[in-house]
Amino acid sequence: VEVTCAGEVFEAKGTRVTDDGFSSVSEAFKEEYLPQENKREGSVDPEKEISVINIMDDVFEGKTLESHSAVKTKRFTSPPKPFTEDSLLAAMESAGRAEMETDVERKGIGTPATRAAIIEKLVAAGYIRRSGRRMIPTDEGTMLVSVLPDKLKSASLTAAWENRLLAVEKGSAEAGSFMEDIIAYVEEAVDEVGSREETADIGKRRTLGKCPKCRAEVVKGKYGAYCTQKCGMGFKVYGYSVDDEKLAALLEGSPIVLERKSRKNGKTYKLTLAPDGTEEYSYEKDGELKSGYRFRFKSDLVV
Repeated sequence: VEVTCAGEVFEAKGTRVTDDGFSSVSEAFKEEYLPQENKREGSVDPEKEISVINIMDDVFEGKTLESHSAVKTKRFTSPPKPFTEDSLLAAMESAGRAEMETDVERKGIGTPATRAAIIEKLVAAGYIRRSGRRMIPTDEGTMLVSVLPDKLKSASLTAAWENRLLAVEKGSAEAGSFMEDIIAYVEEAVDEVGSREETADIGKRRTLGKCPKCRAEVVKGKYGAYCTQKCGMGFKVYGYSVDDEKLAALLEGSPIVLERKSRKNGKTYKLTLAPDGTEEYSYEKDGELKSGYRFRFKSDLVV
């Protein structure tokens, strides 16, 4: 039914039962055998009771409806329930199944023997964590999903590869051609992920300031601060990592104060460090000479 009000069109849908059919037998059966305590007044679910109200009765084209008051309410949708390990295993088992040929060797993601191990690898890598019975995505897991291409996240990819493998098994496709396509796909996906990762990393991680060597942005990454232009600038202070606030101050050209303990006498001393440009340095690692850039400081010792 379409209803026009103040120039706006509203739509309502309903059903009219013309023949009870088998449901009349079902109702008679429940009336005869349902325990009396389940028939007590108020036992019917109000939502289910409302759902069977017939809105189609007494409606005809051209009918004018009387005015009704309207009340504005605020409602909130509930987020999807987190996976449990059991429901995640079930989802992996059915993922992409509808797109797979009936006689492929395996359906879904992984096999019954490997699906639990896949979940354990995701937990060990820090992409998901357990919270009671729930499986919760971590920030790293959310970041990974945000940078992966859609085709790489789709179960359709697994279905397509399983179907190609089946074709190779039946002799209707060449194994060499399939492997060439796999290699090309991986190379394309790696290039795409690399470009997305840099964009997502800069956009979502905290910017601390400008690199003193190349003036590009310095951001806080998973393994510490780094220059987005990768110019070779390091951000440790005399071999120590400093917190974000101190590093941001250094990038602004402001002095910082560090507290350190003397290895000789165990006394604590404070060191005021004022950034004074950058300097190149070199070091040897695994028999190979490496070089980079670091802060140069003017320092004052405060006992």
